[in-house]
Amino acid sequence: MSKGREFLEEHLGFSNITEHQVAIVNLLLYHSFGPSAKKGVNQDSIIYQLLGDEGMRLFKQIFDNNSKELVKEFFEHPFIRMIWPEVVAHLTHQVCFDHNGPNPEIELTFREITRIMTYDYRLPMPQWWEEKFPIIQ
Repeated sequence: MSKGREFLEEHLGFSNITEHQVAIVNLLLYHSFGPSAKKGVNQDSIIYQLLGDEGMRLFKQIFDNNSKELVKEFFEHPFIRMIWPEVVAHLTHQVCFDHNGPNPEIELTFREITRIMTYDYRLPMPQWWEEKFPIIQ
């Protein structure tokens, strides 16, 4: 689980990281660690032992089978709220989009993301994102 710890400490600058937090980050960065439709939960895995059923559901299903309720729970989770400002500070255009840039056909979707993150979850987006995809007035 050293990659998750390395990401939190060296890339985002956090210290005093718990094993529980490292397990969350590992599942978010490498979501193939968790269960899928083809493989069940490995209850012997360290990630499962640290996160349990609820943690696996939240931090794995956010990618695989999300819903409005799950997205809300994810963005309101204390750990996500703690790391969000640092993640946003490192979020570049290149990280979000390939060399072709965002698909102009779904620009309204990106503007809606800005609105949802700003008003519904009260989480900031990078300045470059807000300039490129301002909230629809």
